[in-house]
Amino acid sequence: NNNTAVGAVVDEGLHEFSRLLSVLSRCNRLTQVAEIPRPSLRQVSSIISSVEFDRDGTLFATAGVSKRISVFEHATIVRAPGTLVHCPIIEMVTRSKLSCLTWNRYVASHLASSDYEGVVTVWDVNTSGMVQEYEAHSKRIWSVDYCAADPTLLASGSDDCTVKIWSTRAQASAAQIDLKANVCAV
Repeated sequence: NNNTAVGAVVDEGLHEFSRLLSVLSRCNRLTQVAEIPRPSLRQVSSIISSVEFDRDGTLFATAGVSKRISVFEHATIVRAPGTLVHCPIIEMVTRSKLSCLTWNRYVASHLASSDYEGVVTVWDVNTSGMVQEYEAHSKRIWSVDYCAADPTLLASGSDDCTVKIWSTRAQASAAQIDLKANVCAV
C-alpha cells in the first residue's frame, strides 16, 4: 500500500527531526576552538559560501567567490587554534565563483561544486583534478548534493527554476524537474 509507505517515510523523518532537535537543545552555548582568519574585508573574494566536511570528518573544504576550493585537515586546525595562517592541504582553482560544495559519501576523494555560471564539477581531492564537468543550468546554481543511496547520482538546483539529476556515468542530465521559482536548496 502506497499510503503505508509514505506514512513510514514521514514517521522516520519526524523521528530523525525529533532526535536532532533533542541533541541541539542540550547545548546552551558554543565555544570557538579555532579560526581560519580571512583576508581583509575590503577584498570581496574572501566571502565563503560553502563549508563541507568529508564523510569521516577528517577534512573540510571551503569555497566561495574567490574561485577556489580549499581543503583543510580538521585536526591540524583544531590543534593550533592561535595560528594566524592556516594553509590548505589542497587547493583547486576554478573558473567561476562557487556557491556550494558536497562530498561523496562513498567515494571519499570526490567533491562536487556548483558555480555562478551554471556548471557542476566533480573533483578528486587526491589528484586536485577535475573528474567530470556538467554544463548544468543556464543560470547560477545555488545547491548541489550527492544522493545518499547512490554515490553516482547528484542533484543541482538553480536560478533557472529547475532541479536536475545527474549520473556520473553520463554527460547529460538523467532527469529534470521544472518549477516556477528559483531553487535554493536540493
